[in-house]
Amino acid sequence: MENPSPDSQLSKSARSKRRARAEIYQLGAKQRKFTVSQACIDLIDKLKREAGLGSRDLVVNRILLKTRNILAPETISIPPERPAGDRVLVLTLLKECSDYITQIGRENRRATMGAILEHMTHLMPDISMVPGSVDTVSNSGEQAVAP
Repeated sequence: MENPSPDSQLSKSARSKRRARAEIYQLGAKQRKFTVSQACIDLIDKLKREAGLGSRDLVVNRILLKTRNILAPETISIPPERPAGDRVLVLTLLKECSDYITQIGRENRRATMGAILEHMTHLMPDISMVPGSVDTVSNSGEQAVAP
């Protein structure tokens, strides 16, 4: 008797999410771990609700994309006294977002990725699209251009 494939045990929604995730990884997205404070998670969740986005991944990607359009990595200074977080947040970042946060880390050698994420989250309290920019992060996966 043949064993059913792992996908056949999943709901249609779960299979769809798995396919979408596989496509994102094929485009170069990376999964990153951040140790952050509960306050940072609460802020990300607040932004998620306000923007009507479906996940923390989408919120953080939009924060990083918007910040990348405004600030070069070498202009961002992460305060050294950032408190250590106690919560682990695992996020899937677009390739350009992952590269951007890595560049910020190179410029701020003593800062942890969690401290960088917390700083970036506080730098960008409004995650609406910048006029004229292309939104590559949306719930539908389609690109939209801000007016």
